[in-house]
Formats: sequence, structure tokens, C-alpha cells
Amino acid sequence: MKEKVEATSRGLRHRQEAGMRTVIFGAGHLSCAFLSLSQSAECVECVLDDTPQKQGLFMAGTQLPIVGTAALPAGEPGLCLMAVHPSSEAKVHNRLARCARQGGRPRVFSPIVLMPSAGTDWIEEQPDILRSTADCPAVDRRLIEELKRRALVSPRHRSRWCAHPGNDAETQEMVIVLGRQSCIPPHRHPGRAETLSVLEGRAKAWFFDEKGRVVRCLHMTSPGEGGTFFYRTNPAEFHTLELETDFFVFLETTRGPFDPNSTEVAPFAPADTNAVAYADFFQSLEQS
Repeated sequence: MKEKVEATSRGLRHRQEAGMRTVIFGAGHLSCAFLSLSQSAECVECVLDDTPQKQGLFMAGTQLPIVGTAALPAGEPGLCLMAVHPSSEAKVHNRLARCARQGGRPRVFSPIVLMPSAGTDWIEEQPDILRSTADCPAVDRRLIEELKRRALVSPRHRSRWCAHPGNDAETQEMVIVLGRQSCIPPHRHPGRAETLSVLEGRAKAWFFDEKGRVVRCLHMTSPGEGGTFFYRTNPAEFHTLELETDFFVFLETTRGPFDPNSTEVAPFAPADTNAVAYADFFQSLEQS
């Protein structure tokens, strides 16, 4: 438990250093316990709670103001840690969705439940890799939030859930969550195409030829947001993703078996795999 709290605290501090916003929903004992154990109150902007008697007060032991969802300061809050009981998840999601539609402009919430419900139909192969054990693998909101939580504390800022039974499966199907600081080197899989279907978030998908010249740039969004939500790669082209939201969630499908040596990183990929180097790389693409 201590290791998980410390890892979450490190994730929140990394977000703060990168200028990313974080709020908590629920001014109750769960948020109090989390803030006390993690010692990360300075990484959180405010606590959301729609109970009128709590609004205008501060969280115990912190200087965090408690505000209603309608009074959330302008701008995209990005990550919303949900300190609620699992039975309240659906109600809170609906409330945040209504808040996102107010004011005539989108607000992006990336909720993570601090109190996961018991019972899973997956196993943990690595801290950031889960594999389904179900006869009929299925994805719901709770699984995506579990993946977000793991991406938040992963050194690579990403996580995945594999629907296929093993690395030898003929078809490899994965739900992948990328955090904004995740760096994906331009790469390709010679002789093997892959598909990407957006579930949540926004990103630019860049495609390159052998010499690093941009072939195309697709503005990826979830269905209904007006952008592209599906593509199938050309195995001869290099590709990468530039995230525009705190999390980008997608379904990736490719042909098995899995071979880590089949990935070819582009010779023009940034030498440093850090967020600053990739921000400079993408800026150069925009200016070219």
C-alpha cells in the first residue's frame, strides 16, 4: 500500500512540474486519507464537491478550497481523482459530463477512481501491463480508469490491457493508455500493419517516409468529436503520436505473434526520450 501511495504522489508531482492540472472530486474521508498519506496537497488545485454545506470551506489539514463543479476555475482541469465509493461512480461521471458541456466549450476530465472495486478478470504481468483472464474479454469505464491510474505512476507514462490470451496469439488486441508525457519514437513494423481506434482523448498521428519527411498528419479524436478516430498503418511508413490531452486511450490491433525485435525505430527519432526533446521535435514538424 505504501509503495502505491508513494508512486501516485510521484506521478502527481511530475504532472505539477509539467504544468498539468489535477483536481479531486469528493470532500470526504477518502480524499482526506489520500491527501494525508500521499502528502501531495500542493499538487492539487482544488476539491470538487456539490454538497452546499461543504462549499467555501477547506479540506482538513490543507489549504485546498472546496468548490462546486459549476465553479471550477476556467481551463481544462485534466486529471480528476475521484474519491468516491464505486457505487457512486456512474452518478459522478454524469455530473462531470454535464459540467463539461457548460459554457459552450469543452472541458476535459480524465477521472481516476481512488477506491477500485473488488474483483477483477485480469492478471498483472507487469505494473503497466494487464492481461484478460475472461472467456469473453470486455472493456468498461472501470478498466480504463485502472489503466489511467497505472499510467500515472508508470516511468513510461503508459499502460495496456491485452485482450488476447498470450504473446503467441494470431491476433493481438490491446487497450492502451498514454499519459501526456509518454514519448513514442517514430517507428514501423515492416511487413505488419496495425490499426488504431480512439476511445478517449485527442492526439496528432504523424506519418513519415524513409527520409523523415511528413507524409500525413491525422487529427485523432474519439468518435463524435469531429476528428479521425481510426487508421490502419502502412507498414512502410514510420509513425508516432503527439498527445493533446492528459490521457489518450485507444484500441490497437495487429497480427501476432508478438516479437519485440520487429519494431524498427526511425533513424530521425529524437535521441533523448523525454518530454522536452519530443516537444521540440513536434514543434519542428509544425514549422516545416
